[in-house]
Amino acid sequence: MIKLNWIKFIKKEEVGDNIYSFYFDKPKNVSFKSGQYGLFVMPSLVRPHPFSLSSSPSDEYICFTTTIHNESPFKNKIMKFKKDSKLLMVGPLQNFYLYEDDRKYLFLAQGIGITPFKSILEERKARNISSNISLIHVSKNDHVFGKITNKLADKAYYPHSAQDFQQLLSNNLEADYFYIAGSKRFVNETKLFLQKNNIDSNKIVGDAFLGYKY
Repeated sequence: MIKLNWIKFIKKEEVGDNIYSFYFDKPKNVSFKSGQYGLFVMPSLVRPHPFSLSSSPSDEYICFTTTIHNESPFKNKIMKFKKDSKLLMVGPLQNFYLYEDDRKYLFLAQGIGITPFKSILEERKARNISSNISLIHVSKNDHVFGKITNKLADKAYYPHSAQDFQQLLSNNLEADYFYIAGSKRFVNETKLFLQKNNIDSNKIVGDAFLGYKY
């Protein structure tokens, strides 16, 4: 059964160039797995907005992180939130799932797509999960959560160009599973690249909410 919960705003924090993390209280009946996302409903706006949770299950709050731009009514409104303003959260819902064994993962992130992987890496450390995780995070600008993810991943790379990203990916194709998060174009092109390099489609997992217009 999908859960519905009103969550109260605590604070926002700028974590990069025009990138903010939004913190909310965590109701006692809310639990989630790292890598999941929620659908968030803003009062006065009809359409829900999906965000991967950048907080980990062990945190005492719910947090998501996003780039702010003027084209999004949702983001314009949430930037004006004051303490105890409310959002309706639907979920959390499944997206990426980490098996608690010795499987090898390669996380492939573009820009703000790093958020679910941050959550997974933090939870792996908190629970001492044995899975092996490598990360390639491509971003034209600063790599949000770069210091945290670099510390927590077994291997981590932070290219700035698509060419460097593809070269690093070509050199790291030995994983059991490939998880991809970023823009629709990035996810689709990365899937195609992996398939052309003989990676089984069953080993490739992309964003659950591709195509959503922000």
